[in-house]
Amino acid sequence: MKTILKQLISYIGIGYTYIKQYLWVAIAVLVVSLAVTTKVLYDKVQKQDNEIGRLYSNVRQYESLAAGTMAENRVLELKLGDLSHSNDSLVQSLDSTRKALKIKDKQLKQLLSVSTAINDTTDVVLPDSVNCDFTTELKPNQLTTYKISRVGNKLTHIANIFNRQDLFVFTTKEYRRYYKNFIVRLFHLDFKRDEINRYNIVNTNPSITVLDTRVINIVQ
Repeated sequence: MKTILKQLISYIGIGYTYIKQYLWVAIAVLVVSLAVTTKVLYDKVQKQDNEIGRLYSNVRQYESLAAGTMAENRVLELKLGDLSHSNDSLVQSLDSTRKALKIKDKQLKQLLSVSTAINDTTDVVLPDSVNCDFTTELKPNQLTTYKISRVGNKLTHIANIFNRQDLFVFTTKEYRRYYKNFIVRLFHLDFKRDEINRYNIVNTNPSITVLDTRVINIVQ
């Protein structure tokens, strides 16, 4: 009887050990599963949040263009599908040129369109006699020269305009939503910041003015 009891106790001890081991394995599997699920959900939320930030930044840039202020100078973050479906005439023109150049979708990384104008006024006094041949040189700045000459009934105008255009793309961080002051932001507990790509264009020739501009990054 004692022997049977000892064997029974031994079996119970072995069973308890196995149950304990399986229990730890089950807990480990559960923890890993929860961690993987949390990571997948976090990545999904981050992806959606980044998409919201991208769209919000694009809207702010177009609002600035519509107001005619050009104050935002944000780099547009567009997908390939946005190029062909955009109502922006400059973006449509860029996409048409890209297709004409046979640039493949996977090759495209960035687009740039800059419209410029030359604004300059210079007065010159011509000789009194309209039948007189003359040559006049106008130089409004060190990078711009106009030569006007007349020989007989032929009037010649030569323009030499030099310019170097530098494009600077830089990153800033700013709050996604605007509030009147920090107290209001603190009340809403809204401290979400987005990384914004901005640009600045510098022309060495002061006679050249930048008009409509699009700087576009292609995002996947």
